[in-house]
Amino acid sequence: MAPNIPLEMELPGVKIVHAQFNTPMQLYSDDNIMETLQGQVSTALGETPVIRGTVVKARDKYRHPECFVCSDCNLNLKQKGYFFVEGQLYCEAHARARMRPPEGYEAVTVYPKC
Repeated sequence: MAPNIPLEMELPGVKIVHAQFNTPMQLYSDDNIMETLQGQVSTALGETPVIRGTVVKARDKYRHPECFVCSDCNLNLKQKGYFFVEGQLYCEAHARARMRPPEGYEAVTVYPKC
């Protein structure tokens, strides 16, 4: 997707021209471009954004920083690392407590390479 030409969208009574050009390396993802276009369309239609201010995005969900906490101890997980266990956020200690390895195995935390 992400062409280097403007995208045009016709809505009742308004024409939106989205001119976020991509680089030759396709630096911007299709999701990023569509999210920006959706924001323009929502604004043109007079819709109010649901989330305002600073947010944390984890697993395609947006959370306010004060809501980005361990489900057990309410530790703020910002800059600390977080784990999903059955759809819930946990700090490392509580994620380990919920994910006991089989007898004879040891749990090892593996962090993604940036």
